[in-house]
Amino acid sequence: MACAQRPSSYGEILAELSSYLTKCQVTVRRENVFKDLVEILLRPEAEKSRFEVKFTNDGWTEPATDGGGPRNQLFTLFYQECLTPERCMFSGRGQELFPVDNPAALTGRWFFCLGRAIVLSLVQQGAGFPYLARSCYKKILYKEGVPEHENMAKLLQKLTKAQTQARTEEELLHYLGDSEIKLLLKEMQVTECETTKTETMYHLKNFITLQSCTKALAQLTEGLQSLGFLDKVKQYGSDLERFFVHTEGFYVDSVFMQNQLLDPLMDLQTTSEKQNEVKEWAALCLTSMTDEQAVNLYEFITGMRSLPPGECVIMIAFNAQKTSDKLPRAVTCASLLLLPLGNESVKEFIRSFKTALENRSEFGRI
Repeated sequence: MACAQRPSSYGEILAELSSYLTKCQVTVRRENVFKDLVEILLRPEAEKSRFEVKFTNDGWTEPATDGGGPRNQLFTLFYQECLTPERCMFSGRGQELFPVDNPAALTGRWFFCLGRAIVLSLVQQGAGFPYLARSCYKKILYKEGVPEHENMAKLLQKLTKAQTQARTEEELLHYLGDSEIKLLLKEMQVTECETTKTETMYHLKNFITLQSCTKALAQLTEGLQSLGFLDKVKQYGSDLERFFVHTEGFYVDSVFMQNQLLDPLMDLQTTSEKQNEVKEWAALCLTSMTDEQAVNLYEFITGMRSLPPGECVIMIAFNAQKTSDKLPRAVTCASLLLLPLGNESVKEFIRSFKTALENRSEFGRI
């Protein structure tokens, strides 16, 4: 009897895990995305569910059929809710965040739900959650819990005392000593090339932060173990890092969107003077957009704010079925942007895009 071939890449592992999922129709209220999805993800059967999402808005069910776009949008909206200051789930600066041992989040199992959502999104070629500090990702992937062996326990005691006594970074490093610093850096999975004074202090501060979020980390790790995800992908940890940590060359910005859309726009065949005008206006929009506008446009077209595991191909076309429409539309399941033909001027055209992007979570998708 032939043995089943073992997956040889993280892409194959994601595909294998995706094959375990079965179709599950869910209805989510746009005004209560966080609450509704938490309730869904806490159900035991959610672990192996391929959600087909229907959104409702003030009791009205949106007509879109879920071919992947609404599901991507659901996970994106949930991620953004988790990141809001009101939830108190994360601390840190920019896209280098640590979970917070917030009692409400822990009691509600929010971190578990976030971990499960990330797994279900990634195995279905959706976006990850590239906002964690690298040390946090390493702790989740390679270490479970806080180290408890004798040397680390002593280091934690000494570190706590040194923090209260040291007035400068130099004094803090002096109080710890070389052997303790080496042990700390080893625990943080830090290589020898990252041990300058500045980098040592950076890792030290991250280490201190990690000690204050052990419960949240444990719960997030539990959620990420859905479908056996962490155990399966651990050997490809460096490849998967970009889905958890902001990584150079793997994010959406204005250059990325210009590379995605300008060539297809230039290749777009026109049959009227109006279409020629719209091509020029669209090119102006693309070449003048900011990075934040680029991310918003990417979300408008795909339902995601970060890149998925697979190849990202965005298409563009004229909205030939509704030529009087003044607003851009998107077919998220196909990553297709439809350019409006109903605007009378370039100012009106640019304003229509601004309106669509400002209301991207509830507007414009077909």
